[in-house]
Amino acid sequence: MTIAKYVNINELSATELKAVNGGAVGPVGAYAIATAVAAVAVAAFNAGYQVGKDLAAS
Repeated sequence: MTIAKYVNINELSATELKAVNGGAVGPVGAYAIATAVAAVAVAAFNAGYQVGKDLAAS
């Protein structure tokens, strides 16, 4: 867990996450994956919302 403090976990690959977690996708890996998925979902929502606003305004 020490490594994760000094490394941005969003930049780690699956292999590196396994190493940090001692061989399995544990809490750190699960958190990083969830964070990445949430970021993509928020970006997609924001893009769709903006398109919807533009269409409504036109």
